[in-house]
Amino acid sequence: MNNRQLITILVALGLVAVGVVWKFSSGSGTTSGRQSLALDRALPDFPLNEVVAIQIKNQKEEVNLALQGETWGVKERDAYPANFDFVKDLVTKAHDLRVIEQVKIGQSQLGRLQLVSPAAETAKEAKPEQVGTLVIFKKANDQELGRLLLGKSIEREASPDNPFFNVGGASGRFVQVGEVTDTAYKVKEAFSSLNVDVKGWLEKSFISPTGGLKSIEVKVADPADQSWKVEKEKEGADAVLADKKEGEQIDPEKVKQAGSAFSSAYFTDVATTAEKEKTGLDAPLRTATVSFFDGFTYTLKIGNKAKPDDENSDYYMMVSAAYTPLPAPSAPAAAEPPAEPQPTPAPEGETADQKTEREKKDAEARTAWEQAKQSIESAKTQYESELKQWEEAKTKKEERLAKEKTFEGRTYIVSKYTVDWFLKDRSHFKAAAPAASASGAAAAPATPSLPELFPAGGARPDAPKPIEAVTPPIKVEIPQPKAPEPKESPVQPAEKPKAPEQELPPASFTPEAEPPPVPPAAAEAPTAVPAPEPAAPSATPAAAEPAAPAAEPAVAPAE
Repeated sequence: MNNRQLITILVALGLVAVGVVWKFSSGSGTTSGRQSLALDRALPDFPLNEVVAIQIKNQKEEVNLALQGETWGVKERDAYPANFDFVKDLVTKAHDLRVIEQVKIGQSQLGRLQLVSPAAETAKEAKPEQVGTLVIFKKANDQELGRLLLGKSIEREASPDNPFFNVGGASGRFVQVGEVTDTAYKVKEAFSSLNVDVKGWLEKSFISPTGGLKSIEVKVADPADQSWKVEKEKEGADAVLADKKEGEQIDPEKVKQAGSAFSSAYFTDVATTAEKEKTGLDAPLRTATVSFFDGFTYTLKIGNKAKPDDENSDYYMMVSAAYTPLPAPSAPAAAEPPAEPQPTPAPEGETADQKTEREKKDAEARTAWEQAKQSIESAKTQYESELKQWEEAKTKKEERLAKEKTFEGRTYIVSKYTVDWFLKDRSHFKAAAPAASASGAAAAPATPSLPELFPAGGARPDAPKPIEAVTPPIKVEIPQPKAPEPKESPVQPAEKPKAPEQELPPASFTPEAEPPPVPPAAAEAPTAVPAPEPAAPSATPAAAEPAAPAAEPAVAPAE
């Protein structure tokens, strides 16, 4: 590549760079009423550290945040603590807000860009989608530091060259700064998390019940006999009803379920002093005391429904927290090791065996001393470790208690789910009437009706006799199938005469004499003797079977 070609390439690259800068500085093309501000700040010289109050307002709602001491509070909720992260995020975004483009607009175009101010008279008649969100930052003495009117969001444009990056969402927003109404700015911040819902600005941290439920005691104002208490003997055990009354039938499964209640707590809103009369907390319907194995105890006062006509309404509730530190670990009994054993002096005239024995005892004594010393030191080390862990845990729990103490004195609106177990009466734990009792009552008349199937009078005493007569045949029914099997074998030879001829000689029976056939019948009789029953129902087969052997000897003489 020569110098001429290199110069040509550099010139071309320079022209491309100039074109890119010109395009981005003019946005989608410079038109009348538009001016690029090259990413200038919307609120120049905005002193974010001097902000002590923020007003956020739209057409229907308004939120006022104020710094009191070191804590931001929500004015609409009697200065209840605000979520500091949300406040910090809003102030930081306002300070860093950069302008992409300036647009000159007329009053008739404000609604199209959602830039009608909620503070203007025209906002009362405007449509909700035409009215923006006004944010005013103030310093001490209610002096205004700056204001932003947030209008219509600017949706992210799709990229035809790379469809994989066509994600939805806003990439910016139209805003107006100060009291100016004829100029709008395009900014890169969408303020998507900003809202004018008072509940959304509240600090939602609340009591944190942990450590394993130990007991729940619910005192019911009316009727008082519906109060109840469940408790666990130790962590991990099943809950039992602590004050079970004599004769009271309790469902243990329902009591066991109560042992997992109140594993978490949260609130949806905070009531103000103006709502005090309708909370019902001057004389709470129920008071629940919930204790945990980590030493924390919460007392919950449950009042009226926030919406009396709603079955699933939230409830008014007040809470107080207490903490009783767990016992500190016990120090080891022996604090100091025993005295170090000294070698036993050698006696005069000691023999070699005696010396060996003496040294052996000294070694055993020293080994025992070293083991005892090591055991004491190990116990001491373990105690110090356990004591340190206990102190650290105690410190954390005391810090947690100090935080949860700040929730006392406030009236919270909590979901029905949070207090559902505390709304149950003692009757909830009673065992339901078993379905078997009803069926048993229906089956009772069936029992006396059975004797009616038998004849009346003296027939009943005779009833067991037929049973005794029938019982023996039942026992004989098992061998009965075996009886016909040997009887069938002699019948089959009758159909085939040659078969019995070969079998008779080995049997050593005299074919001419009639007595020999009788023994087979007699032999068969013992096998059939256990079955006298077939003789009664089938007498004819028994008579026919002896005739069959009589025919066999008749065949033999013919031979």
